[in-house]
Amino acid sequence: MNAKKHWISWFLLTMFFVGHYFFRVTPGIINLELMKSFSLSFTDTAQLTRCFFLPYTLAQLPVGYCMSRFSTKNLITLACIMCALATFCFSQSSSFAYLCASTAFFASFAAFGFVGAVSYANANLPAEYRSLAVGLTQALGMVGGFLGMNIITQSIQIYTWQQITFITSLGLCFLALIIGFAVPSTPVLVKNVTTTANPSKEAHERSIFLQSKTWINSLYAGFIYIPFMAFVESYGMTFLPTIQQQSTEVIAFGLSLAFVGWIIGGPACGIIADRYGRTLVMKISAIAGFICSMLMLFVPMSALNLQIVLFLFGLTNTGIIGCYSISAEMHGPSQASLSISIANMTTILIGALLVPLLPRLLDLQSTPLFVDGLPMYSAADYQHTFGLVLLAPIAAYLCAALTRDTKQF
Repeated sequence: MNAKKHWISWFLLTMFFVGHYFFRVTPGIINLELMKSFSLSFTDTAQLTRCFFLPYTLAQLPVGYCMSRFSTKNLITLACIMCALATFCFSQSSSFAYLCASTAFFASFAAFGFVGAVSYANANLPAEYRSLAVGLTQALGMVGGFLGMNIITQSIQIYTWQQITFITSLGLCFLALIIGFAVPSTPVLVKNVTTTANPSKEAHERSIFLQSKTWINSLYAGFIYIPFMAFVESYGMTFLPTIQQQSTEVIAFGLSLAFVGWIIGGPACGIIADRYGRTLVMKISAIAGFICSMLMLFVPMSALNLQIVLFLFGLTNTGIIGCYSISAEMHGPSQASLSISIANMTTILIGALLVPLLPRLLDLQSTPLFVDGLPMYSAADYQHTFGLVLLAPIAAYLCAALTRDTKQF
C-alpha cells in the first residue's frame, strides 16, 4: 500500500481519538442537567470524572499489550463500537449508577484511541514523519475537545442531554463502519521469542521504577496537567460563570480557546524544547500555569480578557512535551517506551485521584443556597476550594527544577 493510503488510514484511526473527546467533555457541560435529572450534588457529578479517568489510565498497559498482538484496525473498530454502545447506555440511564458504569465502560475502550493511531503511524508511515504523526494525533485530539465543547454547549440549549449523547453514539457507530471498511487490516508484528533470559536487561527495566529521576519527571507531568483537567475539562463551566460573572456561552467559548491554545502551543513548545532545553519549557509552563490560574480565580475580567487568558493558559500548558522528551531520553533508546508510558499514566492518574476531591471539599467547607433544588455556591466558596489548584503548578516547578535536562548544549 502506498504512503498516501497509509496517511489516510492513520487519519481515520485518529478520528476515533478525536471523537472520544465529544463524550469526554460532555459531563462537565451537562452537569446541571444531570443534577436536575437524578437529584445529585456537585460532589456526585464529580464522580463521573473519576469514573472516566481512572479506567482510562488503568487500561493503558492492557491496551499496549493488545496492540502488540492484534490488528490495530480490528482493535480500533471494536473499541469504537463499544464506545458507541457505552454512549447509548449513558443516554438511556435511569440512575446515577448507570451513568457511572457507562462512563467507565466508555473510558476503558477509549484508551485505544491515541495508542492505536500512534501504533499504526509507527508501523506504517515513513520514519521521517512518525514524530510529526504523533504530534498531529495529539493536536487533532485537542481539536475534538474544542469542537465538542462548542457543539455540545450550543446543542444543550435546544436538545436534552439524552438526545445529545444518543446522537454521539450514532456518530461513533458511523465512524466504526468507516474504519472497518476503509482501513486495511494491519499485520501483527510478531516479536522473536528467545529462550535465553537476559538478567541484566530485566534488572535494568526494574531499575527504572526504582530511580527517583523517573518519578520526579513523571510527577511533573501529573501536576502540570491538573489545572487543565480541573478548569477546562471538568469544572470550568460550573465555577467560572460565578467567579467571573460571565454567561455560560462566554465561558464555553473561552474554554474551547484553551484547546486551541494547546493545539498551537504543542508544536511550538517542541521546537523551543529542542533548541533551548526541555526543563526550560517545563519551568515556563509551570510559571504561566500559576499566573493564568490566579487570574481566572481571583481577578474579575471582561469577556475578551478572560478568553485571552484561557487561550494563553492552553498555549502554555504544553510544558508536558518537554517532560515526555526527557522521559524518552533519560534511560536510553531501549527503555524509551517504558519510561514514556510511566509519565503518560502519571499524567492522568494524579489528576483522576485529586481533581474529583475538589467538589467534595467544596461541600465540606461551604453551605450552598438551593435554587430550584440546585446548590448555588458563592464566588468566595469556589475561590477557597479551587484555589488549592494553585499548588499544582508550584509542585510542577519544583519537579522541573529537580529534573536534569537531557539536552546537551
